[in-house]
Amino acid sequence: MYFVKYVDFLGRWRYNSILLNPLKLEGDPDNNIISYTHDRDGKCLRIELTNSRSGYVTIIFLDREGYIRSFYETQEGKMSGMAIRLYKTGQVESIGMLSDSSKDGKWRYFYPSGKMEKEEEYVSVELTDENIMELINSMGSESWGGEKASLRNGEWRFWDDNGKLYKREWYDRGTLIRTEEY
Repeated sequence: MYFVKYVDFLGRWRYNSILLNPLKLEGDPDNNIISYTHDRDGKCLRIELTNSRSGYVTIIFLDREGYIRSFYETQEGKMSGMAIRLYKTGQVESIGMLSDSSKDGKWRYFYPSGKMEKEEEYVSVELTDENIMELINSMGSESWGGEKASLRNGEWRFWDDNGKLYKREWYDRGTLIRTEEY
């Protein structure tokens, strides 16, 4: 039987075998429900934790070896809230916020050593008939989700693997304004 390691609603690590039906957590005041997605070999690839009160769903993706590789929150079927990607070691690879499936606000990326690699900032903008062609042609457009796009915005900083800041860039809604290299 294949077992998966997960964090329960109180932040405790738990082990559980693969279940085909959703699992309701006993004593959980938020009525969370855990459900699993498997591949053909029975390996767990995705765990969903649904909070019945808030409507938020936390989705956890695992690789074929059982390591948690990323997780994010959704609401009303769209990625909204914190998004985290992990290295196999469990070290954070990237962390940031999503709004309607698009990057929004500060995003941080790390080397496998745990040192900061880069810090980016995005603004999430609504797609309209008036701005869609401009956004498609913009080199600063990073991600698309539903009815929004993410544009590079604010200060971006880059560090080498020794922790030394070597470059800074400033953007205004997808347009590069200035670059400094050290």
